[in-house]
Amino acid sequence: MSRSAFPEPSDERLCKRKRHRPHNCATLTPSEITLLLESSLVFVRSHALYALALGAGLATRHLHALDLGDVTRDGTLVVERVSPRRLTRSTRRAPSFVLNVAVRRALSRYLTWRRARCAHFKAKLRTYVDATGVERCLACKDVADALRAPLFVSQKGTRLSARQMREEFGRWRTELGLNPKIRFDSMRATYRDTELLRDGSYLGALIREGEP
Repeated sequence: MSRSAFPEPSDERLCKRKRHRPHNCATLTPSEITLLLESSLVFVRSHALYALALGAGLATRHLHALDLGDVTRDGTLVVERVSPRRLTRSTRRAPSFVLNVAVRRALSRYLTWRRARCAHFKAKLRTYVDATGVERCLACKDVADALRAPLFVSQKGTRLSARQMREEFGRWRTELGLNPKIRFDSMRATYRDTELLRDGSYLGALIREGEP
């Protein structure tokens, strides 16, 4: 991907701190953000995870809790504000996050990939009930009721855990030679510290260039 399509912001502007970030949580530099998003583009699930973390400030617990119905009403169009309803408690509401155009674009691309994962979106659905009483597609093991299904799933069709997200990010960090001190939730800290990520301009240029 050509980086000449958008101006490279200075480190000083991109990394300017606006809010207090978690203690001892390293943040990503502009070059690390670019490298991570560009390199993960062909890995649609990873790219969507990192777009949500960097572009909307979701942590692993938020991403783990999201269902398809939290981000789309019809399985195709992405809503502008998401809220992991599984995190709702009797004493407080679930947190909500605004998705800018760039993040919605990445998430829409992921939803297209989800629909193509299994023939049950095109053929008659055959199901079974697992040991926990959940009805699943016989072919791909995903939850049969699409909008109640986890947004991010593992290869086994189960909800992607926070541990799996962290381990996968650790492999990306090593493979790309990123700062060994950063962790998955460093992306949330980077979002909170970075004005250009919050307004979507920097992320928008990267994701727009990566669209097929």
